[in-house]
Amino acid sequence: MNLSADQYSDGLRRQTAFAVSEQSFDKASESLSRHTATTVAKRQVENLSRHLSQDFDAFYKSRQTEDSGTSDLLALTCDGKGVVMRQADLRSATQQAAKSSTHKKQTRLSRGEKRTRKRMATVDSVYDIKPHIRSADSIIGSKKEKSQTPRPANKRVWASVEKSPREVIEQMFAEARRRDPKQRRKWVALVDGHPTQLKLLRGVMRKQKIKATIVLDFIHVLEYLWKAAYCFFDEGSQEAEDWVKERALKVLNGEPVRWPLESDAVVQKRHLSAKEREKADKCSDYLLKYKGYVQYDKYLAEGYPIATGVIEGACRYLIKDRIILTLAREITRKQMGVLEGVGRSFDMRVDFGNSNALSEFLYIDDLPAKTLELDGQKRNFKIVVHQVDTVRKEMQIQLLIRNHKNVDIEKDEYKGADGMMVANDEVGMVVPNDFKFWIGYFDFPMIDHTRLSNDQRCAIVLNTLNDASAELTLVYFPGSYASIREKPYFEELVQKLL
Repeated sequence: MNLSADQYSDGLRRQTAFAVSEQSFDKASESLSRHTATTVAKRQVENLSRHLSQDFDAFYKSRQTEDSGTSDLLALTCDGKGVVMRQADLRSATQQAAKSSTHKKQTRLSRGEKRTRKRMATVDSVYDIKPHIRSADSIIGSKKEKSQTPRPANKRVWASVEKSPREVIEQMFAEARRRDPKQRRKWVALVDGHPTQLKLLRGVMRKQKIKATIVLDFIHVLEYLWKAAYCFFDEGSQEAEDWVKERALKVLNGEPVRWPLESDAVVQKRHLSAKEREKADKCSDYLLKYKGYVQYDKYLAEGYPIATGVIEGACRYLIKDRIILTLAREITRKQMGVLEGVGRSFDMRVDFGNSNALSEFLYIDDLPAKTLELDGQKRNFKIVVHQVDTVRKEMQIQLLIRNHKNVDIEKDEYKGADGMMVANDEVGMVVPNDFKFWIGYFDFPMIDHTRLSNDQRCAIVLNTLNDASAELTLVYFPGSYASIREKPYFEELVQKLL
């Protein structure tokens, strides 16, 4: 059959690549076993993934160095995103800080304590974009932009939590050199003002003798202006908006960035103390510190981009939707391991191809019902699918429950005082069937569940979701295993369960 030494076919390798990109190794192993004619253990899944990704760096290094010949701008941008890790996997400095840190509270992490629980993932992007000459008034004023905003082309985005930020930034410049080896084009490096990031960026540029215009993200400047405005005006007030607009236009028009607050009429009238105007002073210091990177009048005249939207979106997709999503699934797996040990559960596959589409909604009501018994209480559970969002990876469903006396409980669900969902399924009570709710990968069964009578709970877990189908698990468990706390922040949950 011309198989490789490990006896796995190319088709199985392809399925493994898709599976591990969306879920943990345990879940990928289970998914492969369900959808193929073989069993692939977790260790084999890990080995296959390692082999599949081993040529990633070599592939990009082997690409031919050639000048594309385009006159478009060459944009480079980078950012960082903290990912909560096990202590053993933190970088050495962070690991030492984590070992020496103490918690102020036992039930949750306080502000600032999560800093020693994260490892920084560096995200880079290189893309081509046509110059877009515009005025400050067209961005934040009343002038309407007639020309269409150009879209990035030939965009490449990558991230790494294993490599150091310097290594990833060096890779970013290597990709830019591959596209423009003689530096004939105009290079624009977009940053958010993080000191370490900026220091590394300038260091690599000096070392490699690269000429590039560094541009500070204008959205970050706006954020500082808004914080300053709230020192003088109420949040959401028209006065605050007018104040921000006036000063943002000054910054975009290249007026002196240190518009001294001491000479600002608003400050003089308010007679604020140093504490009350602290954020306004920070804004002034921020603009002064980065005055060499906020020459927006020149950037706009040259047609340069002045916002880091490309990398911000990349951080969301690569980090939140992939790395953090893997952690969320691992948390769900651990919770399900506990709940299935004390309760009852069943799995269900939902195929979208055979569904009856109603308007823009997806309505599936032919899924089989299942009866489960826990502590002498029998209940019949049936799931109805109302809508599927394959982009956000969420499903809108309805849960129908019959109790042991076969009375159809058609849902009177509401939010309980503790934030959990409640199903009013007392014997003999029949109420309107109109409650639907959404489930996704970030719904954890110990927290996001339905409360039943007799101090019992049930939760629906979304295991996988793609354009063709979804896999669900319903778990029926004692109420003593449910969280009685308000839903904690996700990062705190990671720390508690890892």
